[in-house]
Amino acid sequence: MFFYIGKDCPIKSVNKVADNLFLDKGWKCKNIDGINYWYKGYSTECVLEDSISYIIGNNKPTGKWLVISENKDLYHPELRGCPVYKDDSGIKTNIPLPNLDADSCSTTNIHKFTNLSLEEASKYINEILEENIKNFLNYNKIEKLNVLFSAGIDTLTVWSIVDNLGLDYNLHITTPKVNNIFGVKQEYESDLIDLCRQNFWGYKMTSCYLKENWYITGFYSERVQLREVSQGHVIANYMGKKLYNIPNKDDYLYYFLQRPDCKENNYPTYDNEKDVLNWCNGSVFYDHQMWHIDNNYHFSPFNDLRITEVMNQVSLTDIVSNALNATIQKNIIKYNRPDFLQILSQYKNAGNIWANYKKNFSKIKLRENINKFIT
Repeated sequence: MFFYIGKDCPIKSVNKVADNLFLDKGWKCKNIDGINYWYKGYSTECVLEDSISYIIGNNKPTGKWLVISENKDLYHPELRGCPVYKDDSGIKTNIPLPNLDADSCSTTNIHKFTNLSLEEASKYINEILEENIKNFLNYNKIEKLNVLFSAGIDTLTVWSIVDNLGLDYNLHITTPKVNNIFGVKQEYESDLIDLCRQNFWGYKMTSCYLKENWYITGFYSERVQLREVSQGHVIANYMGKKLYNIPNKDDYLYYFLQRPDCKENNYPTYDNEKDVLNWCNGSVFYDHQMWHIDNNYHFSPFNDLRITEVMNQVSLTDIVSNALNATIQKNIIKYNRPDFLQILSQYKNAGNIWANYKKNFSKIKLRENINKFIT
């Protein structure tokens, strides 16, 4: 879902499709009233290829997609699925090139309507994730969904829902290897891939294949639940505390928050809870993390503002508790496949995160039709 609007794109692995328009692989084109529109991605609200007229009519169906006209107009969902960089010469792109400025996002105010417990919030968010998965498969032609498990809470959450829904899928589990900690595979050379892996952490763990493939991911779960470290610093500043001093040693995020980079705090301090939540909510619109590259597509059921709306209805104390222990996601796993919790790492990205998987995966019973690719 990469594009470059400008005269000459310095990235050689993107293709020129029109004057001053370069795209990576996987885009499709539709002509409406004599104007070409290129589109790529997915929606959880409509069939994207049948909805271009709806989109250019100033509608923003949910999902992760982009539409670009030959007039260089850019259309995207309310949660824009990627950053945009530009300069005064008219260059506009989501490729992280030097000497370009980041373009701002429009944001939506999120309001608190009622008070929810963490258990109630867990049920609402489980329903949202289930709905997104069902709608994704309903509106998109997917041969088979690929499910990843990385020993962490996010991939385990979406896997538990997919499995409990009785869906057909391929399961991919790759334990770290020397010189390839994420077990990524790459079938072709690409300066775009190389640049993305240098600049965006998500692409360091992304395999790239020539043929179209779809992976369901856990991206965005922390950000939309107000669990991300920068949000934690803003909340801790309001509480008059250091973020790394808040967790207990048995909390899921304890060791992660002791990392030197997680202790760095250049974030604002507010004197009221409303401003704290407004900052945390606004940051959701700028945390793009991962978007489609060439024929490699990433479905992110957590990428949904409704989840943030739910989180705004729990107390700040519960927001902190959930951030430290992923309580909501552990509840969701219990609703769907409680036995999956025995293969979850004890801590986030700390210690031997694969220990529980190696000890207990043999106890997990999956349907015979599930293809397992485990290395």
